[in-house]
Amino acid sequence: MSIFNNVVTKEKANKNPSAKMMVIYGEAGCGKTTFCATAPKPFFMNLEDGMTSLNVTGNMPDSTPVLNTLADLHAWLDGMMNSELKELGYRTLVLDSLTKLDHLVLEDVLTKNRAKSVGDIPHGRGWAAWSDGHTDVYKKLDRIRKSGIGVMLIAHSAFNQKTEKHEISFKYHMPYYAFSDLIGYMNKGKLVVVESDKYQSKNRCGINELIKINLNEHWTKSQFFNSIDFYKQKIDQQTKPQTTGE
Repeated sequence: MSIFNNVVTKEKANKNPSAKMMVIYGEAGCGKTTFCATAPKPFFMNLEDGMTSLNVTGNMPDSTPVLNTLADLHAWLDGMMNSELKELGYRTLVLDSLTKLDHLVLEDVLTKNRAKSVGDIPHGRGWAAWSDGHTDVYKKLDRIRKSGIGVMLIAHSAFNQKTEKHEISFKYHMPYYAFSDLIGYMNKGKLVVVESDKYQSKNRCGINELIKINLNEHWTKSQFFNSIDFYKQKIDQQTKPQTTGE
């Protein structure tokens, strides 16, 4: 059999059910969780109990109980990779948050190595295990994305005094940042998704403007998800998203 039988043509690519992955980050209280909660049919992986502060109309989104260990998180992800999310009608997986996940990965590394700090683990094995822990989670999230479930990852922000730039607030964000389709910094009702000297943001969706987000308007966000082809299948929409050149 010729190796060219495996060439990915445009027709084959269009049949791929893969959705997109995005990271939404910002300061506490800026509306990150509320924005993600109004995505189409979301299911939350609840790591830091942020659901109690949600300000959404209608029913609260479904979620896991608070996941206190990395093993708990992997148990849920393993179930989701077996298509349980789709079978139950969910369209979006929200992980709240990457910042808390970083703490869980670190705790797991320290516990397994009986260490008090990563630096106590010899030959750099602690730092490698910390990075590998995030890579393992990313691979499972990516598999879920490839099944057609949109993946939204919430993170806290930190201001880097040296670069004077708002960034995702933990060390091992690289797999999520490098391979996500959109990194958005949320602040004061605006979502920054373009490359900037001030924000760690980007997108591969052809957006070149800031986006104004009305956190109480579901249909505006539906249009937003359609505009970036988040699910490769259009969802109901009524209004056009507001953009600004500021």
